Amino acid sequence: MAGLTYILDDLDYYSVAHQTYLGYATKSGPVGNWSEEAFAEVVVGGLSSRIMTKRPLTVLGIGSGAGDIDRKMMSKLLPLFPEVHNTIVEPSESQLSLFKELVKEDKGDLPNVTFTWREDTVDRYVEELESNLGGSGGICERFHLIHLVHSLYYTDDLTRTLRVLHQALEEGGVLFISILPNDSVFNKLDDIQIKHGASRPRLWTDQDVTASLDSLRLPHRLDRGTWCTPSSLCFQENSQDGQHLLDFWTHTKNFRRTASKDLQEEIFACLRSPASSKTETDGEILFFRDWVHITVVKE
Repeated sequence: MAGLTYILDDLDYYSVAHQTYLGYATKSGPVGNWSEEAFAEVVVGGLSSRIMTKRPLTVLGIGSGAGDIDRKMMSKLLPLFPEVHNTIVEPSESQLSLFKELVKEDKGDLPNVTFTWREDTVDRYVEELESNLGGSGGICERFHLIHLVHSLYYTDDLTRTLRVLHQALEEGGVLFISILPNDSVFNKLDDIQIKHGASRPRLWTDQDVTASLDSLRLPHRLDRGTWCTPSSLCFQENSQDGQHLLDFWTHTKNFRRTASKDLQEEIFACLRSPASSKTETDGEILFFRDWVHITVVKE
């Protein structure tokens, strides 16, 4: 359908929609609780037992957005690693600016945390990293932790990206990936829109990542969790926040204004289905969002 605009074709608008989503996601409480617990147990616990370094812990965050998740990660790392250097790779200038503002606000809580900022895509950064790892004259810093929280979708060559990032780890380092499962609500909504003629890239899922890791013979651990996001406003035509939420879930800019009536009906039916959402006693509709965490340790 030519009239539907893929939301990532406008990164500034995506930033606005994503921040709106995060604002409502935190209202349900456990937006980060399960992920924080998994990160603390699997990643931080593992790093503390394997990494003995007198220099700062080196962390690479790819697609870190406005830094909300990175800040939670820092709160888990700092008690065990008091000095941390973060390299942040993010393609959206507006998201990167929000992250920098967040760092300024938290400066008192991050006295020994330093940052290098890169406004870049995952593929361009990985290409440079691969060149430096190959010894072509560049200086390649290796990392104790590399994390991609819902950003691995946007690489064109999944296996190459995983291979290069694994090579860029220090011995004992961790590659930590958060990604949607194959049966996620997002994929269902994409499939419906593609059926109606929408043009958009296919997002990688947990099955693609594990298949690539298997092909590289890299052992990995999977953990899966679910939380619910208040989303009733998606069904209110005159709500600005509702528009942002709906656009975020459908990955379509101005979905309500540009989608056909038939497509809207099918999308809303999917969102209201028991497989996608539940309704609380107060009438609030909560959409399900599943995460799969994939952890790879460099032995």
